[in-house]
Amino acid sequence: MKLPRFRVLVMAAITAAGCAPEPAAAPTYYGDVQRIIAANCARCHGADPAEAKIARFRLDRYVERDARFNLFDYRDQVLHQAVERSTPPMPPDYALTERQRTILSRWIAAGGPAGREARPNHVAQAALLAPALPASGPLTVDQSLVLTLRSWDEDPDGLLVDLYARSLDGPMPGESFLLAEGLGGGVRTVTLDTGTLPSLRSFELVALVDDGFEEDVARAAVSVTLVPTLLADHGAKGTVPSVLVTIPAVDVAQLSPVTVAWRATDPDVGDEAALLIDLERIKVAADGTALEAPVVIRSGLPNTLAAPLAPDAPTSTGSFAWDASALPTMDASGPIRYRLRVTAHDPQGNVRSDESDGMVSIVPPPTTVSTVGWDDVKPVFVTFCRPCHGQPARTPALEPFRLDKYDAADPEAPSNGDKGVFEMRSQVYDRLVVARSMPPTREAQPSAAQIKLVGDWIASGAPRTGMTMVGDGGVPPDGGVVPDGGGSNLPPTVSWTTPSNTATAPASGGAVTLVWTARDPELQPLTGQISFATVSAMSVAQVRCQMVASFPGIVTADAAAIAAGTFMWTLPAPTPNTYFCVRAQVTDAGGLTTSAVAAKPVVP
Repeated sequence: MKLPRFRVLVMAAITAAGCAPEPAAAPTYYGDVQRIIAANCARCHGADPAEAKIARFRLDRYVERDARFNLFDYRDQVLHQAVERSTPPMPPDYALTERQRTILSRWIAAGGPAGREARPNHVAQAALLAPALPASGPLTVDQSLVLTLRSWDEDPDGLLVDLYARSLDGPMPGESFLLAEGLGGGVRTVTLDTGTLPSLRSFELVALVDDGFEEDVARAAVSVTLVPTLLADHGAKGTVPSVLVTIPAVDVAQLSPVTVAWRATDPDVGDEAALLIDLERIKVAADGTALEAPVVIRSGLPNTLAAPLAPDAPTSTGSFAWDASALPTMDASGPIRYRLRVTAHDPQGNVRSDESDGMVSIVPPPTTVSTVGWDDVKPVFVTFCRPCHGQPARTPALEPFRLDKYDAADPEAPSNGDKGVFEMRSQVYDRLVVARSMPPTREAQPSAAQIKLVGDWIASGAPRTGMTMVGDGGVPPDGGVVPDGGGSNLPPTVSWTTPSNTATAPASGGAVTLVWTARDPELQPLTGQISFATVSAMSVAQVRCQMVASFPGIVTADAAAIAAGTFMWTLPAPTPNTYFCVRAQVTDAGGLTTSAVAAKPVVP
């Protein structure tokens, strides 16, 4: 008897389901998980995010030491939202199959093994599509270059493409200038700001294509020459200024005045000191979308620091204390947020702008009298924050700080030098009090009274011991602090000059002079050590020293050198594509320790 067609299809489907292979007992990313992520997650969480608010991470890459957040950092979120279907469930419009959820669950429970041995890896590639190169001689550019390139990989790996101009002449041949970063694979058209390249110098334009298959960037990334010789010629107008907003770098909530800092430079002789700075605020939605046109805060500011910045602040050339006390802090949609725009003008009329990576919301001053200290709010952090932000942290991305101790010097066990609540207080206020986005909805939630307690404590300056807060803004009538437990020893400070957060330290003759500044508020003697880590990278622009977790090499532990703040270091014998990141660690007589890592490396 001939079966009807629909019965044949149903029976075939049942048979196929019954014969489906069992989920792997020990799944790996490259052997089992990558195809699930590619089919169900990458369309929204890949190189082209579905929404601006999820642009900070990608799920089509799995790299432990990637400079950008990826699936390695978000495994727990995948478990909660894709496997357990916690709110908000992912994917949002359907559920993964039982087999897919089993694979993901087993993989995460085993620690997320990569399993690179599960498949061979093909070399990623890139090619220039436009513009057409001249038959002979360099491609000459002035202020910008519209470029179209294609990058691809035979494997389903998420590509990360950075574009650099590598100097062929001038005072530092080989020096790299980053022109675009974080591009995805496929065909991409980008407008490069070549106005910031020093005029009348030649460059090689290269694409650095990273498929993420190797943890070592020097092995994973492929350097492809797109333009062999690029000549920057800006004529009489010279090179344009470069400007970067350094503070705020992350979303923060602050009491007025709000510190805004920037780094504005210009390679033309005399221009950097003559730069004039305009500062504007832009009201934005929670996802960063602009809601209003920019409003001028101040024009014609000098490119100088208004006041010393914190020792661990990014290196900046100028700052301004923005009095935002007259602005409302809330509207019908909730807390009001702003981005800050800094514009630099040089004497030749060249102009460049940058907007802050972080958004700022203004903290209203406390309106009630209380005596709140760390001991009062610590139970809230231990109960609701330590499960993710303790030691160890739930994910590697959260390792640089802890929310179960007061500050970096707090000996809360297990003792380490991670930042504490005090250093993270602006972010805590923003996430816990303003946005109410932390703890995540799947976790236990603090009460409204507990949130207010923490909010008032942070608004009062987050004191270690209780401080009397009065109704006009949290300062006692005489302007001083009223402690409830006596004085305390403050931690020492340390910062780098050579290398620094913006400048590398080129070696000469196999040696380099390191320069740092170490101080103690109580003028106690300091001890400590300067240590180093060897990092592999295709270019110096790729080195991100502040991502380095361990500094096993010792430069010096001499107390006299630590106090002097300088040391002539003979470098280890370098190998190709190696650089040295350095860390200063100082301890005062009271046992408090502070450390600082120079963002830029020593270049052999």
